[in-house]
Amino acid sequence: MRGLARQTIPVPSPFGLAVVAFLYFGVCSFLSAQSDTATLSGRITDPSGSVISGVEVVAANNNTGIKVTAQSNDSGIYVVQDLRPGDYRVTVEKPGFRKVVLTGLILSVQDALSRNFIMQIGPVNESVVVQSTAEETSVSPAVSTVVDQEFVQNIPLNGRTFQSLLALTPGYAVTVPAYVQSGVAFGQLNFNGQRANANYFTVDGMSWNFGIYGFGQSAGGTIPAFTIEGTTNGLVPVDAMQEFRVLTSSFAPEYGRTPGGQVSVITRSGTNQPHGTLFDYLRNDAFDARNYFDAPPLPKPPLRQNDFGGTLGAAIRKDRAFFFFSYEGLRLLLPETSTGNFYTAAARANVAQVYRPLLAALPIPTGPVNSDGITAPLTVAYSDPTSFDSYSLRIDYNVNSRMTLFGRYSHAPSTESTHYFSELDNANSKVDSLTVGTTITLGPEQVNDFRANWSRAQSRQWAAMVRFYGAVPPPESLLYPPGYNIDVHVSFTPRWAGWGDPQWRWHGEPTATGICGHFLQVCRNPSTQAGCRSSSANTGD
Repeated sequence: MRGLARQTIPVPSPFGLAVVAFLYFGVCSFLSAQSDTATLSGRITDPSGSVISGVEVVAANNNTGIKVTAQSNDSGIYVVQDLRPGDYRVTVEKPGFRKVVLTGLILSVQDALSRNFIMQIGPVNESVVVQSTAEETSVSPAVSTVVDQEFVQNIPLNGRTFQSLLALTPGYAVTVPAYVQSGVAFGQLNFNGQRANANYFTVDGMSWNFGIYGFGQSAGGTIPAFTIEGTTNGLVPVDAMQEFRVLTSSFAPEYGRTPGGQVSVITRSGTNQPHGTLFDYLRNDAFDARNYFDAPPLPKPPLRQNDFGGTLGAAIRKDRAFFFFSYEGLRLLLPETSTGNFYTAAARANVAQVYRPLLAALPIPTGPVNSDGITAPLTVAYSDPTSFDSYSLRIDYNVNSRMTLFGRYSHAPSTESTHYFSELDNANSKVDSLTVGTTITLGPEQVNDFRANWSRAQSRQWAAMVRFYGAVPPPESLLYPPGYNIDVHVSFTPRWAGWGDPQWRWHGEPTATGICGHFLQVCRNPSTQAGCRSSSANTGD
């Protein structure tokens, strides 16, 4: 008997939300929230080594013109927080000292770099221009790997999914899908020997682990919401991804939710300079040799693979508002060849009349009769269809020098069909996600970062008998008692000559919501960070 079950994890109560708000806005918690942006910090001194306080440090993004400002404290320490990855120009100035300009500073996702400055006494209208070099050192002890957009554009990717790029990370290993072993999908890869469902994926600072398959560990949000084909195109298309970082060990406490790899992806935003791309990757059986097993007189099954799409990014208002849109689509016909044994026409004629419509649902064999006298082999060639569409739109808005906003929505439906002779198994999935966030500079030494996310992964699976090499589907009246059908039914598995479940259907609709806060206070000693994360999930199986 198959049916629909539902598990609900309720959303936080008003009291719980009040506690979350109190922790976020009022006090410092020992739990830091994850951030996908970069940080630049250091100490500012004069030529004698004495610290200089009150120095204004401005980091300006060369592509968007957005500026982030900080000041050095009494210990000469400055911290510029929440910098989006990109190319920066940093100016350091204070009356009575020559202005220092640092150019060519490239920041990556989750970078934590230190850069000290020495300011010379002189008029502020005189500048000392320096080029970014190896003087910037990382202050993070984490072992990590960064893959940026330039690298992605120069590497051919089969299927245009960044899963293959994850293999560049030390400690990476491909995991045999668990559904092959136990019937439940629990991840595809692992790092440093951890379990395949111990990895944590985030996009723009919010969790993407809301793909849920059944109950058990995955109901806790340990599986990314891949497409129905198991690819990351629904997570974020590679053309919409600016870069990603994989932390594999020695990462900070805020990454303590899971012990595996911490994969942080940041998406592209528009810039002052309009830019766009168009692409179409093609594979076709016209370019391929015949499969060895498709020997004549079998027909050559068609192969069609078109992976196409494009991007467009520009400024809505120069230096203030930007948008970035991306689309990727896949249309695939995958050729297959299968061999099986089925009852011969003579054997079917000898069974009772009531069973003949059921046997007619099996393909008709064309080979010589086997030694059992009732079955014969059948070799078939066919193509299984697969498709997906992935849409993404991101809007960034620079309200003023102290506040920035962004929002991103993605929609990724996907379908897949697989023949098991006359049984056609179908599966489709639809992933939707909405993320909004704001970064507010409360003062020279205080930065507040807030993110909120809503995500939903809908999935449906069903199977039905189809016409296939002489097979004729039986009427539903023979498969189900009165009052039952493919939606409300009793399933039976005769396993006659390779025949599985005749018809069935499954539906699930996991929904996840999340809220994330991150607060930075620059003190005399190293900066203090505090944060919180709250999430809820409603799962269907």
